[in-house]
Amino acid sequence: MNVGTLAALHDLELAAEYCDYLYVMKQGKVISHGTPEEVLTRQLIGEVYDVECEIYTNPITGELSIAYLPVPMHCGEDRK
Repeated sequence: MNVGTLAALHDLELAAEYCDYLYVMKQGKVISHGTPEEVLTRQLIGEVYDVECEIYTNPITGELSIAYLPVPMHCGEDRK
């Protein structure tokens, strides 16, 4: 028996762990779809979420993991 579930997840590592196929949306439009390994790239995450990250395989769990890089502060700017 085939079963499908549609879920809206914002935790990308959780999506990668539990979903076989992902659709990534930006401003109400699907901009990418495929397996987590195909879809969750540095470039796509940067484009959708405006962050820098590194994608790697967690050596303990063997799962796809994402490390978000700190945003550099500009001179004279307070970080909140």
